Amino acid sequence: MSNKTFSTTQYHQNLNGAKIVSVHSEESEDFSSFYLFKGNVDLIKLERELYSAEGNALIWIELCSNYIGGHGLSYENLKKIKDLSLKFNVSLVMDATRILENAILIKKYEMPEISINSIVKKITSCADYLVMSLKKDFLCSSGGLISCRNKEDYLVLSDYQITHGGEISGYEKSLISIGLEVVSLS
Repeated sequence: MSNKTFSTTQYHQNLNGAKIVSVHSEESEDFSSFYLFKGNVDLIKLERELYSAEGNALIWIELCSNYIGGHGLSYENLKKIKDLSLKFNVSLVMDATRILENAILIKKYEMPEISINSIVKKITSCADYLVMSLKKDFLCSSGGLISCRNKEDYLVLSDYQITHGGEISGYEKSLISIGLEVVSLS
């Protein structure tokens, strides 16, 4: 179940046998609407789909989804999504490629008193698994991130990274640090 993921993500999920069910909000399809959080999930639709889900289900959320014009999720909606994931014992997977943009939106319209860094921590605390391209908000020329809360999955991912991946360069790490520093001044 997802909130309108990008087409290449959908392709790869389908290629690996996933059945994608969109639980996006109606506002995401209204191009004349000025609703701020068009990336929100329709919580009633999500709960209905979770009740009827068969097999292995998960919730896949994309922050500031390109598919719907880069619109973000509200933190309030994200917390309710997390509550449903706990209620139905399904994992919440988050594509956090545009996490800084989403955090800025949340700061401006929901949590003006909280720092961007604190909002990023709140957002990531909702995810069981997090995937991220570092080429967008963090301005790196390559690289990505996969993180998880489950130790067994972490060990599998670590082994895979050793045999198939590589570590990002020191230069790329400095870009990430600069990006976080600049955004934290917002």
